[in-house]
Amino acid sequence: IRSLFYFPKTPQLLYTNYNAPMSSKELTNDQARGVRVSVVNLVVNIIVFIGKLFAGIASHSTALISDAIHSASDVLDTIIVMAGVKLSAKKPDKTHHFGYERMEAVAALILAVILFITGATIGIEAGESIISGEYRTKASPGLLALIVAIACIIIKEIMYWYTRSAGKALSSGALMATAWHSRADALSSLGALAGILGARMGLAILDPLAGICICLFVLKVAWSIFRNAAGKLTDRSAGEDLEESVRLAAEKIPQIKEVRAVRSRLFGNRVFIEADVTADSGLSVSECADIRAALKKDVTEKLPQVKDCLIQIFPADR
Repeated sequence: IRSLFYFPKTPQLLYTNYNAPMSSKELTNDQARGVRVSVVNLVVNIIVFIGKLFAGIASHSTALISDAIHSASDVLDTIIVMAGVKLSAKKPDKTHHFGYERMEAVAALILAVILFITGATIGIEAGESIISGEYRTKASPGLLALIVAIACIIIKEIMYWYTRSAGKALSSGALMATAWHSRADALSSLGALAGILGARMGLAILDPLAGICICLFVLKVAWSIFRNAAGKLTDRSAGEDLEESVRLAAEKIPQIKEVRAVRSRLFGNRVFIEADVTADSGLSVSECADIRAALKKDVTEKLPQVKDCLIQIFPADR
C-alpha cells in the first residue's frame, strides 16, 4: 500500500530530455506508474459509488443518489484513462510516425463528454423533482447519508492530490483530468452534504437543489477538460513564454543574425517547435547543419516538453 502512494520529491520526468534515447525499462516504469494510479482510482471509485448508492437508497437522499451516479461515471472514466495512458506511451511506428502522445488527449476528451452527460442527467432529474414537487413526499435523509457524504468528501479530496501529483510528474493530461474529476466529485459530495443537512432540518427542497449544484459543478469541470483536450488535438500554441525561450536560445548563437518567427503546437503533453532564422549567405551546408543541431540541442535540453524542433535557416540578405 505504501508503494502505491509513493512519489519522488523531484518529478524526474519533467527534467528528462525527451529526445534522448529512452530504454524500454524506463518507459515501462512510467507506464506502470500511470496505470498504478489509475488502478487505485478505479478501486476507490467503485467503493465510493457503492457506498453512496447504498446510503442514498437507505436514507432516501436524492442528492446522494445523484452523487452516486456521478461517481459511477468515474469508474468508466478511469478505465478510459488507463487505456489512454498505455497507448500514449507507445513508440512511433509505421502508422504513427510522430508517436501516440495525443491518445491521452483523446481519452480526456471522451472523459469530458461522459462528464457532460452525467452532469446533465443529474440536473434533469433534480429539476423534475422540483417541478413535480416529488421532493415533498420523500422521507428525510437518515444519519447514514450524512456520514457517507462526509467520508466521500475526505476520500475524494485525498485522491485529487494523489492523482494530481502523478499527473504533474508524468505530464499526463489524462491523469490531470482524472484528478480534477476527483475534485469535482468532492465538491459534488459537498453539495450533497448541504442538501442532506437542509432536508434533515425540514427544508426538503434543499435536497434536489443540491442536485442542481452538483450538475453545475460537473458541467464546469467537463467544459474545462474538453477545452484543454481540444487544444491538444487542434495544434494550439504552447504559449508565448515557451516561444520566447526558443527565441532567446536562438539569439545566443553567434551565427544567427535574426529570428524571424517561432511557432509552436501542442501534441498531447508534448510540443513541436518551428523556428525561422537568418544567417550569413556564405555559410556552407555543413555549417548550417551545425547551427541547427546546436539550437535544437539547446532547446530540447532547456525545454524537455519539446518533442522536436524544426529550424529553417534563410540567407540574411533576403
